[in-house]
Amino acid sequence: MKYTNNINKPSWVPPNGRIGPQEPAVGSSARPEGRYHHAFRTLRLIQSYLKSREVELTMNGITCTKKLERGCPQGSQLGPTLWKVTMSAIGKIQLEESAKVVIYADDNALLVGAARPPTAFKRIEGYLEELKKWAKEYKLEFSASKTQMMAIKGGLKPNYTVRFGTQQNADTIRPSESVKYLGVILDPRQSYQEHIKQLKDKSIGMFNRLRRMTSANWGMGRIAARIIYKAVFLPRITYAAEIWTHGCQLKKSIKILGRIQRAPLLAITSAYKTASTNCLSAVAGVLPLDLEIRRVALKMRCKNNEINHEQYTKGLDALLNKWQEKYDATDKGEWTKYMIPNVKA
Repeated sequence: MKYTNNINKPSWVPPNGRIGPQEPAVGSSARPEGRYHHAFRTLRLIQSYLKSREVELTMNGITCTKKLERGCPQGSQLGPTLWKVTMSAIGKIQLEESAKVVIYADDNALLVGAARPPTAFKRIEGYLEELKKWAKEYKLEFSASKTQMMAIKGGLKPNYTVRFGTQQNADTIRPSESVKYLGVILDPRQSYQEHIKQLKDKSIGMFNRLRRMTSANWGMGRIAARIIYKAVFLPRITYAAEIWTHGCQLKKSIKILGRIQRAPLLAITSAYKTASTNCLSAVAGVLPLDLEIRRVALKMRCKNNEINHEQYTKGLDALLNKWQEKYDATDKGEWTKYMIPNVKA
């Protein structure tokens, strides 16, 4: 769900009432009661910021004054706190067990489940109406034209519309075959083909541009190429890998990822352009990109305590065995296979 007006300008009135503390009596040791139970002085400081604020502009001898009643500027230390207080009010909306609201900064996602499409559409419109009431309270407004919608299951074709609210004259939302949320392109089949294709379009030129920036003459050294590969290229490709790692196991995706990785491998190894991509990864000593993405996803699962270190080690060993199988199965690069028979080494 997207907003039409500037999300950095929510009204101060509702947050000011939510974080306001009750001043304890003189000599009392009771803890002040507030929405977030912060220190009393801190809450008073925030309240002083949200009340009786004015901005003054003087130009050509003329002074204009305007009272400030809204704003959540990016870059300020208080801004994230005010926005958090504002967005947390969405949690008051009553949702059924089949519905959930995901809030991350200004990117809001509404997930609704139902046995039949008409039931889902009715629930979506009801929840959107409640969200519109919340936005009106904070002087914000949603944009139906910028809001994306997609059916995840059921094979529902995108030829339907849903109103943004329960009003008869409410704007309509048109579905799409894929949506982008927090940098990841989602699709109903969960193949993440569109996401991988977008990575290909953006990443191939990126590495070549970085290569040209490293030297005033031509090219760059292999050490610099490896540093750029590990510090710039891989973090961008493996972003949110734990979400779309299953898409890396499709043959079509593996081919696309191999093309993405080819330019960095040529720079790292200084090999001829006719060299096999399968051999380039072995010479460079790096995992093929599809296996590298799966490794990063495995590492994140271990970091989030979804698996223990022993399971991570076994999973990593399985990826290395998979690499060896792919390396041996390719009929290209026989001389490289003779020189490097074992990729684990």
